[in-house]
Amino acid sequence: MITLLNDLPDHVIGLVADGQITREDYSQTVTPAVKAALAKHAKVSIYYELGTGFTGVDVGAGFEDFFLGVTHLMSWKRIAVVTDVEWMRKGSLFFGNLMPAEVQCYTMAERDQARAWVVG
Repeated sequence: MITLLNDLPDHVIGLVADGQITREDYSQTVTPAVKAALAKHAKVSIYYELGTGFTGVDVGAGFEDFFLGVTHLMSWKRIAVVTDVEWMRKGSLFFGNLMPAEVQCYTMAERDQARAWVVG
């Protein structure tokens, strides 16, 4: 499940994943939040926290994430991925190198630093 954070500026989409991320998480939560932010800003940033309860991403969610990222490829400013899950950190850095946005990974202990960077 993905929930939205409401304590970030409106040019930053704050997401927290818990359990399994599904296609429905994207269609019901992530995509509407991205569309709303892009209606106000030419470029937006993402704060994406995958905490200790995160168990994985289903195939549909992976496709939706890829499609959303490519569809709005030039609309991303900064992406902060916060997780202690090593394969997510490595994957985020790999795909981050292919994007025109700035992508940084942080540990859960560095959440405050991640928020400060993504807002700036």
